[in-house]
Amino acid sequence: IAIDKDETYAYFTCHDRHVIKRLDLTTLAVTNFIGLDGTSGNVNGFGASVRFRNPAILLFSPSYNYLIVTDASNNLIKTIRISDLYVSVLIGTGTATNVDNFNALSTTLTNPKSLAFSEDFTKLYFSTVYCLVADSGNHAIRKVDIVSGYMSTLAGSGTAGYNDAVGVLAQFNKPVDVTLDWTESYAYVSDYNNNCIRRIDLTTAAADWTTPTPTLSVLAGDGTNGLVDNVNGAAAKFYNPTGVAVDFAGQSLL
Repeated sequence: IAIDKDETYAYFTCHDRHVIKRLDLTTLAVTNFIGLDGTSGNVNGFGASVRFRNPAILLFSPSYNYLIVTDASNNLIKTIRISDLYVSVLIGTGTATNVDNFNALSTTLTNPKSLAFSEDFTKLYFSTVYCLVADSGNHAIRKVDIVSGYMSTLAGSGTAGYNDAVGVLAQFNKPVDVTLDWTESYAYVSDYNNNCIRRIDLTTAAADWTTPTPTLSVLAGDGTNGLVDNVNGAAAKFYNPTGVAVDFAGQSLL
């Protein structure tokens, strides 16, 4: 769910209906926002002509001028310009592979599920706005510099597995959500098939991000599915965690 700056509307995806809907927070009326309900496809453009295929996650750009959507089964990330409902591709070619590139439109994703945007452009480690992508089908977290368009792999080898390590030596098994803490020091990942929440230490990256070496570790979950509460860290158990968020106190919320 993405809420606009004035808290007038909430926007949400209907994954299996291939559309984005809008909730009026005053009247609670739900209307079709963009896409044709029940019809999948891959069509960019304006308003009613647009088609998605299993849109997954929505969020506003830091300026609130755009909605960003992971068009999961089209292997793309798209933008929706709020002023005129124009939809275009932000990241990806639509081909389900794993390719980093200096041009975001030449990179490839496989079933991207989630996004997280940086919001403070003056952070020590990030000189410009960027977003992280939970590239679920490629078992990796990718990073895109929004200004230059350069995409790189932040963490994950591209092969399903479980390994706490640095950068591309680390392994996930279908990461489905990623979020940043408010200091942008850590990224948190719900590692679906590994039944745990992972943490990426972003402070171990080079200041200019030319040599990203973020360190991956387990925050919670022992890797086996189950339900165990009221314990610390790796002693907890999850069953295919699908979402993660962080409050301003730095607490991870599932």
